Amino acid sequence: MACDILINIKEIAVGISAVAVAYFAYQGLNTWQRELKGKTEYQLAKDVLHAVYKVREAFKHVRHLLIYGYEYPEEMTTTSGHLSPEYEHEGTAHVYQERWKKMDEAFSELEEIYLEALVEWGSEFQNNIIDLRKCRGELLVAIQQLLSRYKDPDEENWMNEEEKK
Repeated sequence: MACDILINIKEIAVGISAVAVAYFAYQGLNTWQRELKGKTEYQLAKDVLHAVYKVREAFKHVRHLLIYGYEYPEEMTTTSGHLSPEYEHEGTAHVYQERWKKMDEAFSELEEIYLEALVEWGSEFQNNIIDLRKCRGELLVAIQQLLSRYKDPDEENWMNEEEKK
């Protein structure tokens, strides 16, 4: 009888141990899963921020006020390295076209990461990228207006109504 009680206590202890092991394994798996999700979200956030900084730097690059002589094609410059007056439009257009390549590259990377973020986080931060797209479009229009002034400096049609007042 005492032997039967010890066997029953042993089986109960083994059963409780099995339940405890299963519980701790389940908790460990949940903790690992949360950690993995957190690391993934953290890395995605870093990638988004990195891409946004690249876009910021691309905006600075395109908007840089000075155009250096080395940015113009050699065939459009004088012997002193300045842009020839007859190539003012073409040379300036070339500079902005080359500068814009950096913007396209940065925006392509941002758009790709944006899709990953959209899948992970949903559409709650969608307005932020819409604002960046809008700024990019406004910059492109401003550059086109600048180039049209170089092409035909006498024409005033490039001004909108507010600028004429």
